[in-house]
Amino acid sequence: MSRDGEDRDLRSCESAVSSLPGDDSPVLIFVLAAFPDWVSPRLTGVVFGISYTTEVAAHGRGPDVEFELATTDWPSSGSGTGVTFESNGGGIEPMEDRLSTIYWFLAYAYQGSTFEIVEHPNLGGPSFADDAIPAQLDDVRRDDRGMIGFGVPGYNPCLANVETGACCYETGVCLINAEVACDDEDGVYLGDNEPCAPYACVGACCYEGDCTQELPLECERIGGWFRGIGIPCTSNTVCLNEDVTWGELKKAYRDGF
Repeated sequence: MSRDGEDRDLRSCESAVSSLPGDDSPVLIFVLAAFPDWVSPRLTGVVFGISYTTEVAAHGRGPDVEFELATTDWPSSGSGTGVTFESNGGGIEPMEDRLSTIYWFLAYAYQGSTFEIVEHPNLGGPSFADDAIPAQLDDVRRDDRGMIGFGVPGYNPCLANVETGACCYETGVCLINAEVACDDEDGVYLGDNEPCAPYACVGACCYEGDCTQELPLECERIGGWFRGIGIPCTSNTVCLNEDVTWGELKKAYRDGF
């Protein structure tokens, strides 16, 4: 699963975000079918269920879904659906991408709530169907299903055996992620097993010649110059005024700013 439309530019399953702040904001969640590099998928249909403790305001099919058969209470928690993909000359066109969008949901990031993929209430699974005749069904194991957590840990199955830690984004938001996924999203990785403490993503902020520890957006709000996440305010942290002298500028350059 991903968030905020990021599946459109998602470079890998490992980069999908599964933990978000519980700030009550609306969040767009994408359900993705992901396959490892050594698999050549020919996906024609998916059956799955959903379970959540938040509120879902809207939902919709992925761009290549042609047909859907959902339970009558869809998309309530505990309900399920089955989809097949775009027809081609009267047949079913299989999805061959290793990362495909199946469905989307607009939910709210209530603190402590979750949204996860579960078994279909009537058909079991979740299952992938291929284009064989008859179709071969592959169940998705429990350990391979994703979960979004809002203010609580989520679960990205592609990171099941990968070390994770605090990842700081340019906005100052901290999420638990793998180093490779953090780098892929232009974040700053603070180290394996590092927690997202309340002020984990602060850094040196220069304002009117003074240096204070601020979050990036707060530094921007006051009109400061944010030096970078994790950079401390020390005697070597140079904050230049507008009327800086040539000597001060040369010293700052030698010190690496």
